[in-house]
Amino acid sequence: MKEVFCLTAVAIVKDESAYIEEWLAYHILIGFEHFYIFDNGSTDDTAKVLAPYIKYGYVTYIQWPVFPGQYDAYGYAAKIFGVHSQWMAFIDIDEFFVLKQHESMPAFLNTIDADQVLILWRFFGHSGHRTKPNGLVIENYTACDPEISLVAKCIVRPARVHVMFVHNCSTDSGRTVNDAGVPIREDWVVQAGFRSEEFVCLNHYFTKSYEEYEIKIRRGQVDGRNQKTLKPFETWDYAHHDRTLAKWAGKVSDLMAWFRGLPEQPYRYGSLTSIGRVSNCRNFTLLSQEIALECEALVSPPQGIARLIYGTGVQMSASVSSEAACQAADALIDKYLDRIGAECLFRLTEQTVTEIAFSNSQPLSTGIPLVIAAQNADPYIRAAVRRPDWPGYVIAMVLLRVPQTSNMDLFAFGEDPHGEAIRESRGVRVEKGLWFGSYIINTTPLCPDNVRCDPGSVPGTYEIMRMVFAIVR
Repeated sequence: MKEVFCLTAVAIVKDESAYIEEWLAYHILIGFEHFYIFDNGSTDDTAKVLAPYIKYGYVTYIQWPVFPGQYDAYGYAAKIFGVHSQWMAFIDIDEFFVLKQHESMPAFLNTIDADQVLILWRFFGHSGHRTKPNGLVIENYTACDPEISLVAKCIVRPARVHVMFVHNCSTDSGRTVNDAGVPIREDWVVQAGFRSEEFVCLNHYFTKSYEEYEIKIRRGQVDGRNQKTLKPFETWDYAHHDRTLAKWAGKVSDLMAWFRGLPEQPYRYGSLTSIGRVSNCRNFTLLSQEIALECEALVSPPQGIARLIYGTGVQMSASVSSEAACQAADALIDKYLDRIGAECLFRLTEQTVTEIAFSNSQPLSTGIPLVIAAQNADPYIRAAVRRPDWPGYVIAMVLLRVPQTSNMDLFAFGEDPHGEAIRESRGVRVEKGLWFGSYIINTTPLCPDNVRCDPGSVPGTYEIMRMVFAIVR
């Protein structure tokens, strides 16, 4: 069976709702594609916190009322879910991988010629916090042991796992290395001469504040081992500081906020590694039809909905005023861009008219509606947009009046995920009269530099009253 993912993570949790979101966001940023979360009897709102990550395909959430549950959960994950992953990491919510020389964890793993790599802990203490502070774990706790631990956690090729343990596994081949690629024993305690953190280590925020440390000790061990004892505050009072992960705090906070802002009921459920991906035409068509139906309710009486393969347009009655249609379009555009988590690239307003390049003729008015008198069959509007930081799918929402039934063409120009120049287009049939439609332009993710609308394929006067281009992952 071909693997779906390069790298996934497995964790067993209990009452970790205050921390799990940060842990997920950080590890997504360094290249983890999916997470298998085994809930060992949480009584907090862990499930609620995880909801957007589950709905958008980043988390598989398993209720796991087994005690002790960690050994069985890890074995189950490797056997049942492991077939979908090339590599699988087994860590806890208080553990964060730290990259020293690579841009991502998959890039690091591409250098490993083995079936298991053991990554060593670095213990972090309370950093002087007796009670739980506000903010992220990675920015609040920087005081740590200056020496790397002998204790490791594992990243394994699940297809080669023979037996899973808590910190490591035994593989079919016995090929286990440290982060430097040096062969070592398959043991969770790494021999002193083979300790390495040259490329990757694992920050272990074992205590956090002393208050949280006390709660953690009382909660007990999910693997059924003997209860740990509460050590004095001074035990975890390290003088050495490592602020490497604190630099990630802004990006982690931004990604957490982005997930929290996603709609509760996404129109594509479980979209795996593309958040809210809309390349599936059926899902986008369903959303577009919903927009059109709502448009019908706002502007009455319409003539009906025309369903199109990559979007939906609604042809409105000639009795509908442009003002009423514009108000309805504004309300719907903003509502649905918010719903799908789209980032607006370009919005046609009176202030943006001067930024548009025109073909064949000049606009007959400088406001809205923008009137283009086409002298031939190729009138178009082209606008430069701010290139987003990530590739995605470009959506166009257009309200226009067309002189004769014709074809409207939409274009997006930019770079594909490999940095190659790309142009994608979408053609749609528009009926004579007032027309409102929503369309997805590209089938390949891209970072757009320019967008273009050819309002019609026949000569005449076209009035574009509202036009918005947006991008969504």
